[in-house]
Amino acid sequence: MVTLDANGAPLTPALFAKAYKEARKLAPARFLTLRVNPAVFEKLLDDTEDVKEIVQAGTFPGHLGRSVTKIACVAAPNGLGDGVEVKQDKECLQSQIEFQIHGSTELIVEHLATNAD
Repeated sequence: MVTLDANGAPLTPALFAKAYKEARKLAPARFLTLRVNPAVFEKLLDDTEDVKEIVQAGTFPGHLGRSVTKIACVAAPNGLGDGVEVKQDKECLQSQIEFQIHGSTELIVEHLATNAD
């Protein structure tokens, strides 16, 4: 089992993305379930609700063969088909989230800030 320590940080989209990436190393998303307290899940959704676009940056060919770096805000793609199932469980501690494979916990993010408001 893999354990990630949040060191008292809240569950932000960036921290969730890090945990999600680690969980995807264990199994394809279709086999994963996120077990989370409903209050923590609601707070995570509130934090991402206002984000309608993502920032993309990259290098492109420019004039006279030079490379230029460009940055843009673009609409976020809908990739939920490749997502993990969410199991909201009031019994789950607000200080952690769990990624499970077929009901067995395989990755825990622990020591999350517990203020869900």
